[in-house]
Amino acid sequence: MEIAGICAEPQGQLTDPDAHAAFFPALEASIAAAKSLRAEFVIVQTGQNRPGVPHGEQVDAVVQALAHAARLAEGQPVTLVLEALNTKVDHPGYFLDDTALAADIVRAVGHPKLGLLYDRYHAAVMGEEIGYGLSDALEQVLHVHIADLPGRGEPGSGNIDWSRELRWFADHLPKVRIGCEYQPTRATGQSLSLLAPWLGSEIN
Repeated sequence: MEIAGICAEPQGQLTDPDAHAAFFPALEASIAAAKSLRAEFVIVQTGQNRPGVPHGEQVDAVVQALAHAARLAEGQPVTLVLEALNTKVDHPGYFLDDTALAADIVRAVGHPKLGLLYDRYHAAVMGEEIGYGLSDALEQVLHVHIADLPGRGEPGSGNIDWSRELRWFADHLPKVRIGCEYQPTRATGQSLSLLAPWLGSEIN
């Protein structure tokens, strides 16, 4: 089985410069694990918002951490992808819950070993329309996750118009893998069968 990506574990608190030193060895271990598994991506997340700390200061800390993190991936067959998560349902208190900001951070780092993971479920929970924040960042999107809303079930179990959304992916990100990151509401085979009308063999 081919593995597209793994998460960096343990997750770091990239909004806090004092926590960076503990994150980098863990990231190096995750990069090594991804390499051994032949996984293309290591998913990185920012950690929690720091109440009372200016937002811009936290953004700067994240950029600084990811710039060093990207350098750790140089020469490796692995690329880091930054993920924005929703703070309304699944990850209250998480710092990075805006796709446009995620794209800005990746641009600020400006390293070929860092891209974006666009999670359509998280974006939809935050009320973002498909493609929000990506008009100038399509080349930065290296991987996509999908799930339906509400409930985070398989596409077809909720209210998202997948004919429309997946057409957008086909038109704007035709070469980017779409990963199904959902909690099935039925047997796995049955849940995957719901995807056939939209993606067919493109699902992985």
